[in-house]
Amino acid sequence: MTGDRPSSSTYVRALERGDPAVTVLCVTPDESTLGDLADGLESAEPGVEAFEARTTVEAFHVLEAEDVGCVVSTLDLGDTDGLDFLAQVRQAYGALPFVLLAEDGSEPVAAEAVNAGVDGYVPYEGDPGRSEFETLVDRIETVVDDYRSHQRFEDATELLFRLTEYTTDTLWMFTGDWSETVVINDAYEDIWGRSQAGVVADPGDFLEGVHPADRELVREKMAVLSSGEPTDLEFRVDPGDGVDWVSVHAEPVVVDGEVEYVAGYTRDVTERHKRERALDELQAVARDMMSADSRAEVADITTDATERAVDFSIAAVRLLDDDRLRVAGVPRHRVLARVRPLPPVLGITGVRVVRVFRVQEAILVYRLRTWRNV
Repeated sequence: MTGDRPSSSTYVRALERGDPAVTVLCVTPDESTLGDLADGLESAEPGVEAFEARTTVEAFHVLEAEDVGCVVSTLDLGDTDGLDFLAQVRQAYGALPFVLLAEDGSEPVAAEAVNAGVDGYVPYEGDPGRSEFETLVDRIETVVDDYRSHQRFEDATELLFRLTEYTTDTLWMFTGDWSETVVINDAYEDIWGRSQAGVVADPGDFLEGVHPADRELVREKMAVLSSGEPTDLEFRVDPGDGVDWVSVHAEPVVVDGEVEYVAGYTRDVTERHKRERALDELQAVARDMMSADSRAEVADITTDATERAVDFSIAAVRLLDDDRLRVAGVPRHRVLARVRPLPPVLGITGVRVVRVFRVQEAILVYRLRTWRNV
């Protein structure tokens, strides 16, 4: 286990503020050897704290109760051996560092230990002396450092995965030839209206969600990206409930001079496009207003602008005329109006109500005494 990680310009704070002391669980059935082992480790390295266990049952009690950083076991454990104990530790605690201490330093035993997955193998003859303890401490510190480094990397990776879940942008990565999907977060389904599983199984599936008129542009930009150049583009997608606009920024990931991956994000910019379109319409309205010759023409331009710029097809303009507000412009061809008289209210008679409907839902109500003859 090495804990190596790819280089990146992204800053991730260390998840632990300094490494705690190395805690070692010493396991051997021999009382004398157990005491010598624990004392020898602590004297060889003041930063080591040793726990003791005479059987595997005792060992698992300690593992459950304490934050053990490494297990050191002799090969001979009486009713079992260190390799069987290693298998039990791996099943319960995964990659927790395990160092085997063996009197029989033969090559067959060493090979069997390595094949079984021990992180360290330290042979000795007779009672372990100071040099053996120093060698053992060095080995323990090495495997514990590697284990902690790997754990930090896994924790940082987990944080980054959580970030992909919190963002509303689609984050994606494909192989340089677009033949495999490497990373895709679940925001893809919201923006594209297509399943995440579909683009994992078929990396080209996302093209089916691109507006047909924009697919050739997208393919051209994919080729640019695969050639090693970054790209930015905006295009339309159809998630199933209307056409949306998306913005893409993407970069090639170059390894040893070759584009190994292409990665980027896709962001929904539909609302921005609507605002830009509305601003363009309002600017056009301002120009039309400058050339209007009558109040009625101004009213017509205004109602038309309301429909185009605000995306609302029912509008009315009332202009002040002889100290009274009069309706000057209504796109009546778009209005279904129902007129009914109101009962007298506070002594006022002759008032009629015009109720205007669109898509069978009342959305505007006028109470206009000026419309007596409607």
